Amino acid sequence: MRKQKLSTHNMFENYLKDVHAENYIGTDDGMPDAFYHWLSNLDIDELIEYGDKAMGSMTAKSLGSIKSEKKAESSRLNGQKGGRPKLSALDTNVRNRYEHKQQRDRGVQEII
Repeated sequence: MRKQKLSTHNMFENYLKDVHAENYIGTDDGMPDAFYHWLSNLDIDELIEYGDKAMGSMTAKSLGSIKSEKKAESSRLNGQKGGRPKLSALDTNVRNRYEHKQQRDRGVQEII
């Protein structure tokens, strides 16, 4: 299956889903309905604020993917120091929840 490039609209919607998921308390089954209810109750100022944050996040992500000799040298030096630190149990739990949510979102994208 080919990986599709997401439009800015889809990236913003995914960003909003992430924001909602961070504060969501309930079952996974009710999360989509709760998201659209939450979204419909946002006022324009909140949407603009989230839009500004999302664009900053997307910009940082795209700039972080740029390769440079300086970044390569930094990675080499970090590797000599032992590489990335091991995750604690809490960090592992948070990462697993995030990856599960990302997989679920990708599944929804493929259905649509």
